[in-house]
Amino acid sequence: MSSSTSPMPKSVSVSLIIITVLAIAYTLNILSAVFMPIIVALLFAAFLEPIVKRMVAIKIPRVLAIIIGVAVSLIFIAILLALIVTSLMDFFRYFAQITPRATTILNDVIDSNLLASLNIDPIVFREMFSISTLLNRFISELSSTIVNFTNSGVNFFSSVFMITLFTVFFLLEINDFSHVVLTVMGSKSAHTFASLGEEISAQIGRYLYVKTLVSAMTGIAIFALSSLVGLNFAIMWGLLGFLLNYIPVVGSAVVVIGSMLAAILQFYNAPLPLLTILIGMPVIQVIFGNILDPRMQGKSLDLSPSLVLISLAVWGAIWGIPGMFLSVPATVLIKITLNKFESTRGLAALMGTSKKNLQIQQHTN
Repeated sequence: MSSSTSPMPKSVSVSLIIITVLAIAYTLNILSAVFMPIIVALLFAAFLEPIVKRMVAIKIPRVLAIIIGVAVSLIFIAILLALIVTSLMDFFRYFAQITPRATTILNDVIDSNLLASLNIDPIVFREMFSISTLLNRFISELSSTIVNFTNSGVNFFSSVFMITLFTVFFLLEINDFSHVVLTVMGSKSAHTFASLGEEISAQIGRYLYVKTLVSAMTGIAIFALSSLVGLNFAIMWGLLGFLLNYIPVVGSAVVVIGSMLAAILQFYNAPLPLLTILIGMPVIQVIFGNILDPRMQGKSLDLSPSLVLISLAVWGAIWGIPGMFLSVPATVLIKITLNKFESTRGLAALMGTSKKNLQIQQHTN
């Protein structure tokens, strides 16, 4: 007697996938203190592994190479954070003193012919855009944003000890992992997991190296432009340009808009420096973010631009600001893993932009 099972309806399959994804997202959010250090450590290990291999190639013991790589990275991150925090504190002290200048700008706008040409009542405009009300509201919103950012940063970097331990563990055990899988699951599984690990390390490592290089060049360019025209807090804008460039789209927009608003308040009566900032900051972001970065990354990531924005929103909702920093590498990790197994290769193809991959996938099916 033979029995046959009817195929599951597509609607049921889609519903199960949606429920599974929501369950995973909920679990990642609830257990962020557990999963976030692991994800960060995996990315950190992928970034450091090529450096460790180069040190081992020049006869430095692997354990010592790992210690040197992790220690130097942590020192660099600590210095960077200290500079950013110090610059932000000075900036907010300065920000509290700019109310008179902002009031002058508003009065000049009201006294000009601009409102009359737009048929706007100056009295209504003044009431709607009371400078003291706007500044108080802006300072309140900005303060709450900084508090949230600081809390996220504190929660994020309070796990630095666990991240360091996981990173060292991953780097120490990476050579023995394939042997363990070979012993437990056989040669085929060992080969699959070994190639998966190599691909993840190569692609994410390349992404992090290129992104770090482009972010550094972006930060230097922003600092140079700000110093050239005399914009206050040039170091802060350069550091923010470097750090926030890791957040797709949103990070660079924050730096561009913030620096332009600061330039308007500082150079309101100085057209040349003001125009230099208003034109120069977007140009820097276009050159480095929209031209240089994609060319250097090439087709290694092959992520749809829409997927990048969606992943930014999703990971930001799950893990807050740290999730925004991790959105692209975490999505790349998922895509590589899905592409490694035949049953999920179609989903991986949908995450990219390569028509060739889609044609290969359709031919395989």
